[in-house]
Amino acid sequence: MSNSLPHPWYPNIRVLLDIDDPQDDVGTMIALNTITGTQTGKILLGSINALGKKMDIRPYPSGMIVNIIERMTGRSSLNALTYPTNERNASMKYRPILNSKDGSPPEQSDTDRRKLAPILFGTGLGSDVEVFFSPKMWATVSQKCNNVLPGNAIPEQPCGAGALADEVLFHEMVHGLRQMMGIRHCAAMDGGYETFEEFVAVVVANIYISAKDGNEGLRANHQSFAALQDPSHFSDDPENRRNLERIHKEQPDLVKQLATKVNAPSNPFRDLYGSQYSQKIKIAP
Repeated sequence: MSNSLPHPWYPNIRVLLDIDDPQDDVGTMIALNTITGTQTGKILLGSINALGKKMDIRPYPSGMIVNIIERMTGRSSLNALTYPTNERNASMKYRPILNSKDGSPPEQSDTDRRKLAPILFGTGLGSDVEVFFSPKMWATVSQKCNNVLPGNAIPEQPCGAGALADEVLFHEMVHGLRQMMGIRHCAAMDGGYETFEEFVAVVVANIYISAKDGNEGLRANHQSFAALQDPSHFSDDPENRRNLERIHKEQPDLVKQLATKVNAPSNPFRDLYGSQYSQKIKIAP
């Protein structure tokens, strides 16, 4: 049984409470409050809320449902996921809907493809989304990443860059924003990112982490929680630069706010676009 609790400032973001697991509810609220208390978080939450669609954050499923998700996604049960309620509307207009895990195309025969062609492409209309997240799977700000909260039944918590509960939730909310905007496109990518959507979520979450904690703990890619090496030169890489420019093209308002309002040691959007905007900010030492 669950009840919804709208965010007091951003009411289109709702936490679906599980009265059978109040510890998880408290952890989710702590993670969301941590995000809300940062400038990067306010930019993200404000962008989500302004769309007029709903983002529901609900507990990550357990038991048999987890086994089904693992088979469908090929991912570990130690995870967090974001799904649109309407996949076509969440996907970029006229672009094929690709596998969110690796960017592969749907497997269909020519006959099936011809018959089902209208559902294989996005509409770009945007969709409500559901974020599946359980903070007990992840470390908290106040603990080491290889420890667990009292009563936690998951002894193998992930450890490393971007693995704190608030950081994982922020990452998923970036996915949610793009799905709500109708610009998701899971094009395959190298470099351990798997898809372009994961590149976006890792980059924006790294700006959040850098503003919060400095350059320690920035995530290198999506395949692991390894630390990013030499983050100050991230945007110098030609491939990274091309993908950052694509984010700017697709989400100019978000990029402008991140470039001009976020005081973070590592902020590739500031490096690329800060001089284009009139507002100047002081770079953190």
